[in-house]
Amino acid sequence: MSANHLLPHSNIEWTIEHHEARLVRSSADPQIRLQLAQLSLSHGLFHGGGEHALSKALAQAKKVLHDDRNSVEAMAIAAIALVRMERIDKAQPFLVMAQQRKTEHPLLSFACSAFDRSNGDLEGMLQHLERSIQLAPEAWESHATLGRMLFALSEAHSNPQMRERAQFHLLKAISLFPEITKVMSSVLLDLGILCLREEQFQEAEKCLSKLKEHPKLGLKSKRYLAEVAFQVGKYHNAIQRFRTYLNQKEALNRTISAQNRDRSSNAAIQAKIAMSWFKLGDLRRAKSECQRALQFDPNHLLARHTLGCILIEEGSYPEGLREFRENLHVHPEYIKSYRELVKLYKNAGDWDWLNKALLSEVSNYDRLPIGGVVDARVCTRERIQVIIEELKGLDADSASLILPVIAMTQDELLRFQLWEAACDIAEEVNAYSVKSALEQPDRNYSVSLGEDALSSAKHVPLSALMQGLNIQYTDIKAAALDRYPQAHSLEAHQRNEKSEVRVARSYQMHLLLACAFHNSDQVSELFKRWTSGQNDRNMEIATWVGWALRNHRDAIGRLRTITKDRQASPKQVQALALATNQQMSNRVALRVEDRAGKCRVCGKSHESVNHFIQGHNIQICDSCIVEAFTGVDIKPAHQSHSCSLCGNTQLEAAPLLMAGSNVVCNSCAQLSLGYNNRVFVARALTSVLPFK
Repeated sequence: MSANHLLPHSNIEWTIEHHEARLVRSSADPQIRLQLAQLSLSHGLFHGGGEHALSKALAQAKKVLHDDRNSVEAMAIAAIALVRMERIDKAQPFLVMAQQRKTEHPLLSFACSAFDRSNGDLEGMLQHLERSIQLAPEAWESHATLGRMLFALSEAHSNPQMRERAQFHLLKAISLFPEITKVMSSVLLDLGILCLREEQFQEAEKCLSKLKEHPKLGLKSKRYLAEVAFQVGKYHNAIQRFRTYLNQKEALNRTISAQNRDRSSNAAIQAKIAMSWFKLGDLRRAKSECQRALQFDPNHLLARHTLGCILIEEGSYPEGLREFRENLHVHPEYIKSYRELVKLYKNAGDWDWLNKALLSEVSNYDRLPIGGVVDARVCTRERIQVIIEELKGLDADSASLILPVIAMTQDELLRFQLWEAACDIAEEVNAYSVKSALEQPDRNYSVSLGEDALSSAKHVPLSALMQGLNIQYTDIKAAALDRYPQAHSLEAHQRNEKSEVRVARSYQMHLLLACAFHNSDQVSELFKRWTSGQNDRNMEIATWVGWALRNHRDAIGRLRTITKDRQASPKQVQALALATNQQMSNRVALRVEDRAGKCRVCGKSHESVNHFIQGHNIQICDSCIVEAFTGVDIKPAHQSHSCSLCGNTQLEAAPLLMAGSNVVCNSCAQLSLGYNNRVFVARALTSVLPFK
């Protein structure tokens, strides 16, 4: 077995003939027989040898076992060959014998995974493939097989974590064996579809374009190339590709039964062609394609949704509403039709309908069941969010529709969602007047304007906040004349100027803190300028509080130093800094570059760890996450516990396991466990793919 292969792959047919000739000369050599069994198995599995090659591998493996009853590799070869020939009962004794030898071999784990897959044991299949990779990390066959299995499962269950893992293992297989596209072209197809699902459209097109002329996979690759064009908004290109696919598919499916079998998939494609024409503004062609799709499948969701959009665009509002309502009657989770329905009533100014819809969704929420194929609670939260999004950006009165319904539910998550939405609407409305006032800071600066800017910080553009900071001393002198009654002495005028300086500094402090809520490199540069050479101690404190909001590693220590000798409430300033730092740390974050502090579980510092997972003002290192979730002594958390990092419960991110005395949910763990894989995928998508 080569370092990069479980089985040989070079010059298979010639090498098989060469070994068969050697066996004629030396029939008693078990090593030659084992090599011939490996070659035949590789020929049968990966190089088109079929059942004949598998039978030859089985025969040679049995002869090896006749001479050496302890050859675990021969047992594994025999078991794989029998499983692939669908002789499951015959394969089991070979696996049992191999496991009795208590000798781990990557090919044996590979054989056990094939056996588990044939028996429908998907969990066992994945575990054995992962074990095969642990035993032979550079063998591409295990990576490719695991990647394809994870891809199939992610398609069936729409699991983003499985997609992430599948993409890693497929790219790993390509990096280990660049010729894999000639041996297993399906790997490239799966990778292209995964990139499409992950919205990596350029990489998806690269992978799928490579297979356009493939005799077996070419048609399917064209189908997904059309999907890529549709997703990126190249609608003319998408229409052409979809039609080419349909024409070639119809030419292949000449029997009535084959055409009937494909009616559903044809409806999906026709519906996307219709939506493409709708996006291009050709309503006549869009309606024609919709009717064709509905001929294939009268209840197709996208087709009926597209027809509803066309009817609304034509001004046939009752007919369009009927299409949306019928879609939602059959599939209440189809959020696209619900969004169009809400938009329609909002554009018509029917606030009574919006109010009743929101009230109905919220008041029924607590009575809905949890879980199921379609989770009614998740669906209802999505509907509520759609209504909230449409209410945003209107006026302050829209918040008055949200506040009364908060009392209609006891679910704290939903109550907070509604309260946050009402606050966002109020802040967004306030942000319009703030932005306008900040355009002329020399005339409008004031403490109240600074407070308004801070309260609406995330809705006020960063450029407006930075423009508002520009106050010159001449502006302060002018304000001291304009904003006060005429001074009758020099001392009174100087008092007015000092008062305006304090107002201006307070105003700028608020604006600096507001800038901290924007995630931009410009904010860091701004804070560096305001921190260096700062003579105003209050302004320096405000700047370091802003750094604390951005989770700067030295902010808390610096604030303690600045306020230690101050007479006026240093503890309150430190408490503010700690509170802002804790507010930011409540968001779960992966800390790779900035690894200040120590692990809550093991006490390791940044020199000894790869990264930290931080949340709720604690952080746990990657080693402790690995130990908690993949170690020998796994300790499940109690059902009533919640994640120490993010607050998730068993219902939201099972399983919850103990890392020392802390509870970590699966969601936070995967953020850490998948970090190296994500880094590899990001790099491999640009460098590992075997073509430009």
